[in-house]
Amino acid sequence: MADLACQFRVSTRAAGPLRRVAVQVYEDLAELRVAATRYVGAEPLHFAEALGVCHAYTGGGTTAALIRLWRQRLGTSVVVHEVTHAAMGIYRTDWQPDHGGPNDDLDNEEVLAYLVGNLTSRIVDRLHHHGMYP
Repeated sequence: MADLACQFRVSTRAAGPLRRVAVQVYEDLAELRVAATRYVGAEPLHFAEALGVCHAYTGGGTTAALIRLWRQRLGTSVVVHEVTHAAMGIYRTDWQPDHGGPNDDLDNEEVLAYLVGNLTSRIVDRLHHHGMYP
């Protein structure tokens, strides 16, 4: 089992249905990369440059994504990058037909923006709660 600094779940209804995102914060970057690689069955160097990873699920279940973060890189850039992957998975799962197809120029970008903002806010709040920021 990996040495996790913390783990938690956040939820959102910004696109309609309840969706949850699991977050794991790793103490060791190599462990994060190995876990992500094993999880997707990728080649050993698939995540060799990754500082964070998001596994988004588009099957429509309540759990929408698993985000893996490294404790040494919890800045806005990495957190928002991984949250955007999670939000895109939710967006594609829960897109609203009256706005056109989910990839047609992102006509419904407000929903995506609300998802990114809502999930990022909740994740950063939980990271503070777990003492990940000084």
